[in-house]
Amino acid sequence: MIWLSIFLFFVAIIITFIISKVKEKYVLKLILGTAIFLSFVTFIISLFTVIPVSNVGVQVILGKASSKVLKEGLTIKNPFAHIYKMNARYITITEDVSIPSKDKLTLDMIVSLVYKIDNNLAFSLFQKFGMNYEEKLVLNQFTSSVRDVAALHPMDSFFSAAREDIIKQIKEQFESLTKENGILTEQIMLLDVDPPASVGKAIENKMELEQQSEQMKFTLQKEVQEAERKRIEAQGIADFQKIVTEGINDNLLKWKGIEATQELANSPNSKMVIIGGVNGLPIILNN
Repeated sequence: MIWLSIFLFFVAIIITFIISKVKEKYVLKLILGTAIFLSFVTFIISLFTVIPVSNVGVQVILGKASSKVLKEGLTIKNPFAHIYKMNARYITITEDVSIPSKDKLTLDMIVSLVYKIDNNLAFSLFQKFGMNYEEKLVLNQFTSSVRDVAALHPMDSFFSAAREDIIKQIKEQFESLTKENGILTEQIMLLDVDPPASVGKAIENKMELEQQSEQMKFTLQKEVQEAERKRIEAQGIADFQKIVTEGINDNLLKWKGIEATQELANSPNSKMVIIGGVNGLPIILNN
């Protein structure tokens, strides 16, 4: 835009020179006025730019990048500056990689990275890597970090609880390589890990055996608890019988016999009670 303004300015100078040489000056003066007006308008417009939402702008003035980063919205800029607009939103990239593990087995992985640029370091990032920072910095260091960390772990670690530790190590290494350059890491994920076909079945069998082993441990624990419950229940019954047995003696039986005889005697029904047992109790109650 500024170059258009300069062009119109020089057109105005040329027209002024021509006017000074000719007699009919009205039309040329009109053209001169228009050129000057347009030159002024384009110059004013060149002083402003609009940075989209969630973007930052880096100014390059005559081939040199300015450290002043432009924020989103309408902002004033150097009229000679070219503005490079950098996306400051979170960006997700997904890569398919084939990487050897510690035990020299090649794993096919789908890995994902969520990142954004640090607005405060956008100038430094642009100065070092330009607008292709994702390819030159982010992707290169991401795949390198995945490769380096994977080489430290055996294959079965990627199919166990150790997988979370592997992801954490990848993130830590990636951040150490990119954070100072203006890359903020939000999340790294191992979306899928496929072992070599030759060992895939073996891993499935191993995991199935581990699940069966855990199931057996649970069953045995349940049986032990059930046996303990039955033992406690049997002990309670035995204790009850012991208490009842110790409480029954000859005097108690005699007293219960007397109570039964009294109840028979007081009954209005016809009955025959044969007395003659020991202690004068009815024969049917005789001990």
